[in-house]
Parts: sequence; structure tokens; C-alpha cells
Amino acid sequence: MNTPSLIAAKIYVFCDAGLGNRINALAFGKHIAAKLGMEMVVYWPTNNWFGAEYQDIFENNVNVINQPIHLIDFKSMNCIGVLHDEIPRQFMGGIDTRFISDFSTESSFFEFITDSKKDLFLHTVLIPSWLSGIEYGQSLRSIKFNRRVINAAGSFIGTIPRNGFYGLHLRRTDLTAGLDDSEIFDLISSNPNSEFFVCSDCQNAERLANLHPNCRSYPKRSYVQKRAQDASWNALTNDDSGRQYHGNIIRGAQASFEGAIDLLVLAHSTVIGKSGSTFQSLAISIGEYAKIFPTDFMPRIDCYSYTYEKRRFKSGNIGFKDAVQVLEYYCGSKVPSRSIELLFSALYSFSDHDWVRLATECSNMLLNKQQIELAVPAIAFLSIDRVGSSKVQNAKLSLDILLDHLVRQKELIRPSQGQALAILP
Repeated sequence: MNTPSLIAAKIYVFCDAGLGNRINALAFGKHIAAKLGMEMVVYWPTNNWFGAEYQDIFENNVNVINQPIHLIDFKSMNCIGVLHDEIPRQFMGGIDTRFISDFSTESSFFEFITDSKKDLFLHTVLIPSWLSGIEYGQSLRSIKFNRRVINAAGSFIGTIPRNGFYGLHLRRTDLTAGLDDSEIFDLISSNPNSEFFVCSDCQNAERLANLHPNCRSYPKRSYVQKRAQDASWNALTNDDSGRQYHGNIIRGAQASFEGAIDLLVLAHSTVIGKSGSTFQSLAISIGEYAKIFPTDFMPRIDCYSYTYEKRRFKSGNIGFKDAVQVLEYYCGSKVPSRSIELLFSALYSFSDHDWVRLATECSNMLLNKQQIELAVPAIAFLSIDRVGSSKVQNAKLSLDILLDHLVRQKELIRPSQGQALAILP
């Protein structure tokens, strides 16, 4: 593609929220600036989401303005805007804005910018799917952590006995993400010859994990605090710019700085246990494209966060093959009934055809694991009366046929619905 040049134009990259979101915005902005020949200006407000200044974390080799969005004089700016959601619009007056999700290709995105012949105000937190990993990696490599962050991360990594280690990110405040404490205990205790690094916004989560001799965390001095002490972590709260979010947090300067060290250490581990957080996905990307220290990647360990996987099954934000892999893991776990709970969570998010295929796979895996008392009653339970859509009726009919097949195949006695309900937890 012949990329047009906008040498006279500026791109204002607004970096907000937590560190993962800010670095993503910065990386995407650098990519646009390089492709279109735009001068980059970075807005990096210190606020309740992130209290450290840009130069506290990075080499200060860009034009940085520490100004919150509600104090920006948009009337004096000749610009268009590309946003991740509609919340910033309340501060931007009549500026022509689009959502990043409006652009399905890079060419359509660039065309919007170049046709405007104006500056660009960019306020996004996620990397669009059409930006290639190679180009994203180039932008990440151009973002330079300062020596204070690098030295702290490097010194800590040097204390880990083995050159390769596993990394776990546990978010426990405004967003519950990652393995829970019991899942962490099972994982680390089951792998006593491996080293683990655990980072969290919750001190207690780190302390519990570090009771294992083969687990450690960076010794932080500060953690995330509540903005309103008498409210829950995800209570609807006004932030420093008056915007309302379900995030009752204050991440001060020290906690933000130490979060950058956590991010860099995590990036040099073999990250396991999907959490769905931007922080974790960014650490994986830094490890792939912008490593600083020569650490080894470790063999894969299958482990899943039940809370995260249940969200994916319920929303349908998981492919069929991945769903089967997750079900197989839980069928062979200490709590095989979770496979059935996940299957039921997916009832309305998968097509009739795929959901029945999942039910078939799940029941056969349970039977192969000798979980007969769970498999057959559970499938019978899923086929009992469900008032509502044709999906449920179709699934019910298909599962009845499936159950008859399994009963014949395994020479089992088909349970009644009452027996099924009695056996299930």
C-alpha cells in the first residue's frame, strides 16, 4: 500500500487508564506517526488510574504533556478524533470523531486521517486486529523503559535460581482476573521443581502465593488503594476528570512505578493462566517482540482460570477448538463438575450444532476419565425441560439421543431426571 504523508500534521496520543492501556496507546500512536510522517505529542495525565509521570517509567524522548482530558482546550485544536468509546466526546465539543472499531482495515483508517487534512487526537486503549504483530513489535521496541525500571527488574530476575520461570498475573481489585487462590495453590504445589513469579495489585494474593518456596514476587512498597473506602472495588465512581467508571481505585506514583517493574519481569517469564487483562497480554507481547534480558521460555503448563473461562463460554468469546481444550482440562481436574458448568454456561452463546458437539465431546471425555457417575446424569440434567427458545428444545432432543447412545455404548442404566438432579452438586 502506498501510504500518503502528512508531514505537516500532528498526532496527539492520549495515554490514560492503567499502564497496559497507556503503552498500547503509545505503541499504536508511534505506528501511525511513523507511517504518516506525523509529529507526535503525548498526553500523559497523572490521575487516580496511574500516578507516575511518563519520565518515571520511560526515557523522555518524546514531547509529553501532563494534562487531563477535561482541561485540554479542544476549541483551539484543528483536529479529528479516533476514540475507543464515547466517554471522551463529552469534553471534545463538535470535533469530528470516530471509533477505532469503525475501521476494518488500516487503509480505511489512514484514508480517514489523510482526507481530513487535520491533526489527529487518538484516544484508544487496544491494538486493532489489522495491525500486524511485526509492526506492533516494532513500535514496542521503540518504547524505551528508563534505567531505573530496567535495573530494578533485572536485579530481581537475577535472584531467581533458574534462568527460565513461569509468570502469573492476578488482578484482584476493580477487575477479578487470573487464577484464584486455590488454583494458584494447586498449580505451584504440583510443579515443585519449577520457579514461579506472581504479580498482583493485591498484597494478600502475592503473600499467599509466596508461601510456596518456589514462588516469589517483586517486593513492592505500595499497592492500589480504594478511592472511596466504604464502597466496593468496582463501585460506580467519578475519576479525577469527572468520568464515571466501575473502578473505585487510586494507583499512586509508587504503585504505578512498581507496576512497571512487575510488567517487565512478567514479560521475561513464560506467562500462564489467561486472565484477559491488557497488562498480561502486553507482557506477553513485550516478551515476544521486545525482550531485554536473556531468559529462557519454559515448557507449556496447561492451567485455566475458571472465572475467566466461564465468562468466555457465557459470552461465546471462545472458538470451538479452544472450548474443547478447556473442557478436557476440567474433565481431568480435581473438580470435573466444572466442565459441566461451563457447558451449561455456553447453552445460549453457541449454535445448536456446536453446543451439542461440545456436549458430546464433554460427555465422552468424562466417560473416558471414568467419571461415569458425573457424565451420564449431567447430560441427562442438561436435557430436562427448559422453557424458552427453539435452541433449548433442539439441544434437549439431541442430548436425549446422545444419552441413549452413551448408555448403550457403556452398558449403563439410563438415569431418570430425578436421579440426575439428585446426583449433581
